[in-house]
Amino acid sequence: MHVTYALLSLVLSSLIAINHFFWQSAIIGTILGLCYLIGGGWCLGKRISAKPTVITTIAGILIWVAFLAGLSGLVYRFWNLEPTTVIAIITLAPLITIFLLPRFVPQTAPPHSNDDSITQEASVSENAFGAAPSLRHQWISAWVSHFLIIALAVVLTTAAILLFFYRTGEPLRSPWTVVPPLFFSLIFLANLLALVCGLSATNKRSLSNHWIVLVLLTTISLVVAVIIYKVGYGFDPFVHQATELLIQKNGIVLPKQWYYSGQYGLVITLSAIFQNDVILIDKLLLPIVASLSIPTVLLLSLNKLFDDQRSVFLSVLALLTIPLGWFINTTPQGLGNLILLSIIFMAFAWPREEGQNIKWLLWGLAFVAAIIHPLAGLPAIIFLVFKAVSKQRGIYSRYLTAVLFIVLGAVIPLLFWMQEKVHSTAVPNMISAFSQGVVPTFSGWIYLEQRFNLILDAVYHFEFNLPIIILILAASGIVINYRSKQFKMTLPHLLTVALLVIDGFILNNFLPFRYLIDYERTWYGNRLWEMAMFFLLPYATIALLAFFKKLLEASPTVIMFWVLVLATLRTASVYLTYPRFDTYAYDRGYSPSVYDVEAARAIENEASGPYIVLANQATSAAALREIGFKQYFKRRDAKSAEQIFFYPIPTGGSLYQYYLKMVYEKPSRQTIGEAMSLVGVKEAYFVLNDYWADSQKIATAAKSEADSWKIINGGKIYIFKYTQGQNSQ
Repeated sequence: MHVTYALLSLVLSSLIAINHFFWQSAIIGTILGLCYLIGGGWCLGKRISAKPTVITTIAGILIWVAFLAGLSGLVYRFWNLEPTTVIAIITLAPLITIFLLPRFVPQTAPPHSNDDSITQEASVSENAFGAAPSLRHQWISAWVSHFLIIALAVVLTTAAILLFFYRTGEPLRSPWTVVPPLFFSLIFLANLLALVCGLSATNKRSLSNHWIVLVLLTTISLVVAVIIYKVGYGFDPFVHQATELLIQKNGIVLPKQWYYSGQYGLVITLSAIFQNDVILIDKLLLPIVASLSIPTVLLLSLNKLFDDQRSVFLSVLALLTIPLGWFINTTPQGLGNLILLSIIFMAFAWPREEGQNIKWLLWGLAFVAAIIHPLAGLPAIIFLVFKAVSKQRGIYSRYLTAVLFIVLGAVIPLLFWMQEKVHSTAVPNMISAFSQGVVPTFSGWIYLEQRFNLILDAVYHFEFNLPIIILILAASGIVINYRSKQFKMTLPHLLTVALLVIDGFILNNFLPFRYLIDYERTWYGNRLWEMAMFFLLPYATIALLAFFKKLLEASPTVIMFWVLVLATLRTASVYLTYPRFDTYAYDRGYSPSVYDVEAARAIENEASGPYIVLANQATSAAALREIGFKQYFKRRDAKSAEQIFFYPIPTGGSLYQYYLKMVYEKPSRQTIGEAMSLVGVKEAYFVLNDYWADSQKIATAAKSEADSWKIINGGKIYIFKYTQGQNSQ
């Protein structure tokens, strides 16, 4: 079998290489790429289950993709990603899986018996109302399930088509400013169909049906931004896409860093396999991988904890009411968070002897997370260290755990302190946080404010109170876990929670992050607190499993009430996943538009030499992807060794401060002249978008001192040109 798989992989890799260097066909690349991923997934899926299924094959594909990210990221860090290197990675990866990975992805045992589950429950043999189904009823139920899945697919396809009708290149604060309310009606209907399908489970194929339903629901939740934003959503993805384009062109970008290399390697490798544009691969990567990973990991993990598939399905759907904003566009932090979540649930669901067999897979995933983004990889590694120590017995284990808690707790703050020292005399980090919006503050733990909008009040009561809801569920789950006498095996989760909470507090209160703009300086500490919440989710899941076990024993009226509640919360979750612009949330950032792209191209075509541009983040992001890392300048005033990019990126850099003076004080020649003198250029441009507050007033003032100006698309953007030594026109 190994020889056959090796020969087939070599043939497939050869065809991919031929297509890459000669045919360069996206259609052939898509066919070969699917065969490559499915083949690798099937091989690894056999290690997950002796009888491969669609779900285990998908799980294998996800492990396979993670392995490609780790391998390509490691190769990039120590070598390059030139075309021949990428083809070598594609060729060698399957061979490595044949001879190496079977040792680290061992075949798992069957699910725990009922008395080994954290919450005991009889296997699925009853319907939602407690009656044991007959064979005839099971046959009817199977057909009903198939009909409901088809109906669900039709509804969600309609919703996706509706999104395409409203796809736009305009600058947006929120996708919901253009998407009609009908979309949310379709989402609500889809969730109702999904819940009815889940409650009607009475046959052996229920797990597969539930997986299909959850994948469909998760996919529509995560692709809204991909569909609506024609140019792209966010800020960081544009920076990463520009880097990936440069790596694809040159094979390398200097200086090399340990972080992000996993994403860059994976995107470049998949682009070579599928022969598709790097930007398209980047846009689709995380939404698609997350849409497959989250339902797969949750279903497989929860089925290890609980035997009733209906309770498992409802619990997974309840977890998916948590807004999934981390996964709507491809960033290293998002990819790292996805791997971290997978590690958390897998380690929780396989705590016994199987945990010994699966530990190498968990460590491998932690390594991949670390080379994608250390802020996700380090918590994963710290958690696995705690998990390894917790298996030791005796008083020395307690002392070692206490010492490790102190030592490991210092690692993350120490690394950020070192980063602060580096950035105090060097260029600020190119990747800056892109604010998702300003949320109104409120006092106390529970938010009950009214804005006299019934729907929005309910939606935001859910969002603002979600942390306390998770904490209450997690506390309940901890009690259940403790009573089941399995608390010690899951204690590493709580140790990691405590460590991340403390580290987040240290980052937010004791490290200044001077190289970031003011409103971004708590970003990293808040991320650690989010990850701490990740580690509480398995405990919350135990409480949900216990709740739905009781719910399924209740009357039909009670069940239908909670069906409506879950469908409503799931619909609200889709709304909350994306930036909003309503009476509660005021998103401050516009997305890059086609006008920003046109402006960047116009400036590049007109410029006669080195130049700088004072523009907002949207225009800067569009220019970065269109033009790349074209020009850097040394700061001329010797105040620091800052390397200044010719667009104002990052927002904590010096150039952005001049832009803020132009739009908030006065668009004067003196201000932009100071910016030119700072970097030693004689040509500069000031870009003003029409959505900026008082844009017409600013434009009128700028015209009086600029050498010339250009209007993009009837006034969507004004471009003002300044050159040193010339008078205003």
